[in-house]
Amino acid sequence: MQEFILDKLQLLIERKLIKGIGENGTEYTVIAQVLDLPKEILRLIQKFDFTKKNPKLIYIITQETMISLQDSILVAFLNLIGFDILFFVPTGYQSVERYFAEDLIEEHQIGEYKYDMQVPDLNNISTNSTRPSWR
Repeated sequence: MQEFILDKLQLLIERKLIKGIGENGTEYTVIAQVLDLPKEILRLIQKFDFTKKNPKLIYIITQETMISLQDSILVAFLNLIGFDILFFVPTGYQSVERYFAEDLIEEHQIGEYKYDMQVPDLNNISTNSTRPSWR
């Protein structure tokens, strides 16, 4: 798994998926970010079975802020590994594309824009129900 992670890190740098790689030293930030992955993500990668379901990441941006460089690196890296990634931006602002050097994202716009929304506590959603659910 370590070899796999290092191969994807090398691919991320070689393809220059993050703006600034090879120009202003951003590759050092990329290396530091990938080598310091959070424990939860490392565990997801460890139990990732490439023949079954891909791990999912849902990134919710409800404010008028931009995604950080570190989060952009993490998302690009997880995309290369095979994660399914969904950005939910109800404001409609272009807050995700700032650090990506190429089109990594397919954008879909549905419904009206919503502002100042609060993210619900998804840990308290009960999936133990007597009736079938689509969740």
